[in-house]
Amino acid sequence: MFLVLGETARAQNYSALGYETLTNPFSAKENVISFSVRSCGTATAYSVPCMFSNLTREEYSPKLVENCEGILDVLQKAGIDVAWLENDEGCKGVCDRVKNIWISPDGDTDISALLAGREPVTASATDGSLGCGAATETISADGV
Repeated sequence: MFLVLGETARAQNYSALGYETLTNPFSAKENVISFSVRSCGTATAYSVPCMFSNLTREEYSPKLVENCEGILDVLQKAGIDVAWLENDEGCKGVCDRVKNIWISPDGDTDISALLAGREPVTASATDGSLGCGAATETISADGV
């Protein structure tokens, strides 16, 4: 499973969501499921941590999310091999406890080579909780 985050793009301008002009030519070639979500704010540092938390726009605060486990933490605890592939300005704390891989924004990185040998997702979560205040294990993030 891949989750592609285009948090600064407007859903109304995505051809994958019905926009008439082809704006997603690469993902249009794949079996991609697209959906529109709303952000908690207009700044990346605010919106990205909120999107990966279980908090609503009204509940979210940067201080509160510092003590929350996000969806990446929960997936990793469920035994899923999680990696954050980055080509921009960082994950704003969302990926601090999972493996980080830098990819070139110029398209020079062979992503298929990076993912070779990764196991398909087969794990099932025994504790599906996603919430604030839970203890988290800190895992060092190795860059490539």
